[in-house]
Amino acid sequence: MRTAAEREAEASTKLRFGSVVAEFIERYAKPRNRTWPETERLLTKADLAPWQDRDLRSISRQEILAVLDAIVERGAPIQANRLVAALRRFFGWAVERGLLDASPVASLKPPSAEEARDRVLADGELRAIWLAAEDIGYPFGRAVQLMILTGQRRSEVLEAEWSEFDLERRLWSIPRERAKNGTGHVVPLSPLALELIRGMPRVGQGQQLLFTTNGATPFSGVSRAAERLSNLAAEYLNSDPGGVLAPWRLHDLRRTFATGCARLGVSLHVVEKTLNHTSGTFGGIVAVYQRHEFLDERRRAMNVWADHVADLIRRVPQLVEPAETSYAA
Repeated sequence: MRTAAEREAEASTKLRFGSVVAEFIERYAKPRNRTWPETERLLTKADLAPWQDRDLRSISRQEILAVLDAIVERGAPIQANRLVAALRRFFGWAVERGLLDASPVASLKPPSAEEARDRVLADGELRAIWLAAEDIGYPFGRAVQLMILTGQRRSEVLEAEWSEFDLERRLWSIPRERAKNGTGHVVPLSPLALELIRGMPRVGQGQQLLFTTNGATPFSGVSRAAERLSNLAAEYLNSDPGGVLAPWRLHDLRRTFATGCARLGVSLHVVEKTLNHTSGTFGGIVAVYQRHEFLDERRRAMNVWADHVADLIRRVPQLVEPAETSYAA
């Protein structure tokens, strides 16, 4: 018969934080959230790496607050907010499974307020980012250039597969499983986007993923690569009189695409359809009855935008401010 100490040791092994996280990812996160790799990273890497061999029951609210405070103090308040959200789902799941009596993050609020983003890149900034992406090259630089040309979401681009592309018909079909809003989406490809894709290598034995370093998983290390990209872009922009690259994020490329298309005369409903929006013009009852895909109009919009980007690349460096109107993405 096992002793009480032996039984406690066995329970501690089963309740090891890292083991429970792995089960949470498999049973809960993967079936429900397309962004589960980010949740897994938050719960297993960097700040929570020292917790992996800890007994789940030993992690206190005070320890969690100390980790969050440290993240905020090093200048990453949004990451702290994301970690709170991941921990809330994880500990809530552990309580539901009977592994804990109560969640240590119950009623814990995100440590930092978040404001809605409305950053739209000026033409000079967009040009500098394109040139920096050209310097970086495949895979991340090419992925950024495809984001610029198509306006599609970061995850939809970085996780793209070759099977989604019909290069003869100049179409990219994003399946509903990968689309953020759960609605499949067809993206017309401009000649510049088509040239970009055709020039990319096919990596790995299966040659399945568009952007990968090993052929098995999509490109990772986005934060570090984006920082390098920003530094290179700043060098390009700082060489211009008065050119300074203000803080920006990859998602700003999508908003810049939308605002830029509108500035070039593309109708709002075409912009929204190009972005695969299901709100705004296509929200509510309209979404039920309006089934026209505006494919021809969207192809023209993609071509107009690509021509504009190509013109920026050739243009003598000049910082051109965007129009005041911007569209959320």
